[in-house]
Amino acid sequence: MPMIGYKVWPKLGFDGEIPDRLRVILPKELQAAKLISDLYATPGGRQWWEQNGGSVRLAFDLPGDSLSWVIWRAYLATKGEAP
Repeated sequence: MPMIGYKVWPKLGFDGEIPDRLRVILPKELQAAKLISDLYATPGGRQWWEQNGGSVRLAFDLPGDSLSWVIWRAYLATKGEAP
């Protein structure tokens, strides 16, 4: 069974640090990224992560005004759901 969680969870607002094993292979234009959300906010970052990412610890930040909730609400909006 293929591993896909590292691609799916960040789209739903879960975030975490880029592991060192992947940080060392980041292209120069993405090296400023510390978190997966940083990659997703950088041109080409999402594509790089989806091709090169892997197992990573992620968390959802629970306060209602957190970036996690902003991403979750934006995801729902793309699906036609009211946040």
